Amino acid sequence: MEQVPLDRPLRFRVVYSGGALVRSGVELSSSVVGTIPEGAVIVVTEKRFSNTPSYRCVPRLKLRDGSGWISMRINSPPPDDCPVVVLEGLAADGEADRQTDTCR
Repeated sequence: MEQVPLDRPLRFRVVYSGGALVRSGVELSSSVVGTIPEGAVIVVTEKRFSNTPSYRCVPRLKLRDGSGWISMRINSPPPDDCPVVVLEGLAADGEADRQTDTCR
């Protein structure tokens, strides 16, 4: 499979009550570097799939601010694989540079 780059950054909203864990790398085994709270709007520049666990292929999103990667859904078998974020659309021109949500 070949990765297809995003033409423009995308805007997502964190909908999971526990927030979105930010990891240093694309794999779920990489270290946690922060959390983005529920309700925050984020801008992402890349989408990939984790290799582990390979049978779930968890979709992962790279944060525009360079702080790390988040999962699009919880790494649990259905029906417990709740969404972490929902797509709101394309990021507006310059929106990626105005991103205000921070990891805590």
